[in-house]
Amino acid sequence: MHAQALELLCSLGQSSSLMSNFSGTEETVEYLQFLAEFSECAPLVLDYSKWVLSVDPDHGLKIFTHSHLNGHSASCDALPPQRVLSHLKETADTECCIAYLESLILVRLLS
Repeated sequence: MHAQALELLCSLGQSSSLMSNFSGTEETVEYLQFLAEFSECAPLVLDYSKWVLSVDPDHGLKIFTHSHLNGHSASCDALPPQRVLSHLKETADTECCIAYLESLILVRLLS
């Protein structure tokens, strides 16, 4: 069911002619942030984060930094930093990888 919902968000977001005010990225980011807390959903999170990262890297990065910066640790178990960083290296630019590492350092300093 999650894959179908994400596929719909992705297709709506990528076909701007259907709804000119709907980018789908914000809704997809929020949905993926929720799913990132469940280890069984990690493959979906990584797969569907690709299109968000390609369209809006800054917003897409929030998929992986939201829980760290808000004190939630569940997604750390579901998506370990090494796995996220590897994914970002393959999917996003260097600036996005650096921003992710900076968020991890900030969390460590604040805890």
